[in-house]
Amino acid sequence: MRELINRSLRAAKNYSLWDYAFLKTTLLSLGILIGAYFAKFFLSHMSLLLSPLIEFEPYPLININ
Repeated sequence: MRELINRSLRAAKNYSLWDYAFLKTTLLSLGILIGAYFAKFFLSHMSLLLSPLIEFEPYPLININ
């Protein structure tokens, strides 16, 4: 496992700014596409998807005293 991590870090050093920009754009587009195709699924399971964010957030939105 450690060798895989080291290998990926060595490969990432060869990436240029354009490579990172293309990767981020591609992942953003893929996320929007998946969200558009499976909107019903994500909306019906919203509480399940957001519960880890609400449970473990460092600064709670609601202050309970």
